[in-house]
Amino acid sequence: MAQTPGPLLWEETVPGGCHWSGVVRRGVALRLTDLEGGANCSMLIFNHEERTERYNMPDHPQGAAHRGARQGHVLYTDMGRALCSIVEDTVGGHDTVCGVMDDATLAARFGERRYQQARNDMYRSGKEGLLKELGRVGLASATCTAASTGSAGGGGRGGQSALRPRHSRAGGLVDLRFDMHAFVALSTCMHPLDPQASWSPKPVKVSAWRCGPAGPDDYCRNLRPRASGLSSTPSATSPNSHDEPQLVESRLDPKDAVLDEICPAGEPWMRAIRKGQVLRILDLEGNQAVDTLFYSLHDPEERYSAVDTIQRQGNLYLGAGTQLISTEGNPMLTIVADTCGRHDTLGGACAQESNTVRYALDKRYMHACRDNFVSACTHHHEYGLGKRDITHNINFFMNVPVTPRASSPSRTASPRRASTSSCAPRWTWCA
Repeated sequence: MAQTPGPLLWEETVPGGCHWSGVVRRGVALRLTDLEGGANCSMLIFNHEERTERYNMPDHPQGAAHRGARQGHVLYTDMGRALCSIVEDTVGGHDTVCGVMDDATLAARFGERRYQQARNDMYRSGKEGLLKELGRVGLASATCTAASTGSAGGGGRGGQSALRPRHSRAGGLVDLRFDMHAFVALSTCMHPLDPQASWSPKPVKVSAWRCGPAGPDDYCRNLRPRASGLSSTPSATSPNSHDEPQLVESRLDPKDAVLDEICPAGEPWMRAIRKGQVLRILDLEGNQAVDTLFYSLHDPEERYSAVDTIQRQGNLYLGAGTQLISTEGNPMLTIVADTCGRHDTLGGACAQESNTVRYALDKRYMHACRDNFVSACTHHHEYGLGKRDITHNINFFMNVPVTPRASSPSRTASPRRASTSSCAPRWTWCA
């Protein structure tokens, strides 16, 4: 087994299907080693000093132009700040999109095996394990959205998501250098898309050593030039060139609407929509993006989940027929009409901090979508929402192609004028 580059601080083996949490300080590296091959390690990371700030999946492809995580990539918080960096990776890529296995998926795939019958050989889902670790330090269940090391998913033609079987071999490792003090929670449950027919989670060894902070010549720090951004022109390999999405016109007459409002560009909008109502979002001028969050009106802890939606439909893009799934695995809404054709749920919302990473330091003062979300929560106290509740969103009308190699070569708004998307709620929510 490979030796750590510095003096070992501590080391622990987490058995397959179990969970762990702890604090890792800035300048410390954490090594995750797949001991037997085929392991999966689902991980949540928080700023230890301000735990409303945490790892945010959409900020990763914004900075890396790639939906997977690999050597040289930086994992960002929802404030666009560097949380940790992948300084070594012998596996060759890790999933950031498909989330963690929940109880319902575990029971459907492998059945139930409780403590009453199996004692410590019981089955434990990844989500349940992470929730226990979060509960120990008073963190809410709404923060449970994980990245998975040791597992790689690919974006196929048309955006289909699938797991590469046996992606990690015995002895495979990934080293994370922490760029801020962090609270880390992890689970070694199987990946939710693992095709194995039997329950077979693998152990992961966790090792820590002091590596020091990143220097000015650090590989991760300089892998992606600060001002490079993302191309505004679709790549020749863009999924737009094949598997064209289905366009569905709505039969509803706008004259029958109970509410008809225009939201000015760059401003927030928040309303309660009842079960059975249909929300139509209309792009009036073209090339617009509508960053959208959905919450249960009765329990805002339950809200739209990008990873659960991708898991359920097996596709990275949203379009006509897509069910939007909540953090509890419940269908929230269905896209019943769509004249745009493809909508993004990977790219997230821009923030002032992430704009400095994508563009340049002087872009820190640009207006940002995440500020709109904060403003909406601040001015609508009746919903009881705050900064901690701003999680993965949908970017209606935004096209973020993902190639079969999981890169994101372009980020473009739909050029169609008067494009629409209509959603039918399964239950009550606010947006």
